[in-house]
Amino acid sequence: MNALTKNYGEEATKIRKEYERISNEIQMKYKNKMKLLRENMELKRKDAILRIEQKKNAAIEKLVMKHEKKYRDIKEYYSEITGINMDLINSLKIELNETTGQNAKTGKEKLRQLEKNQQVEVPLHEASEEVKKLEEIELVHREVKEKLKEKQRDIVQKEKEFKLEEWEYEVKLQQF
Repeated sequence: MNALTKNYGEEATKIRKEYERISNEIQMKYKNKMKLLRENMELKRKDAILRIEQKKNAAIEKLVMKHEKKYRDIKEYYSEITGINMDLINSLKIELNETTGQNAKTGKEKLRQLEKNQQVEVPLHEASEEVKKLEEIELVHREVKEKLKEKQRDIVQKEKEFKLEEWEYEVKLQQF
């Protein structure tokens, strides 16, 4: 029994070693498969990450270009507005200077005209006063002239009456 037990023990040891070897081979096989699978998955993951990063970089680049274009457009727009406003400001300054100059000339001309008007106004006022006085004198003169004509008519009438009276007187004298 000892031999049988020994034989059985050796046989069991042999089977156990065979199973351990098979188990080790399977483990090694699966470790290799796992390693290959992990490497494959790692490559796929890196590839996916690379694609995602490329998409992200492309999207970022596209956005940056889009924003740069919009920024340039906005910058051009405001530069144009600024340029137009500066031109408008300059033209308004020139116009203001011209208007100020014209106003100064107009003011000086107005002062000269006022001085001329005053120089003419005083003699005009004096002439108007003289005209009023002369009109009053003329009115008095006309009244005097009218009275003179009336007196002359009276005189002519009286002379006629006087001549008639004188003639009558002579006629009466001759009758006596």
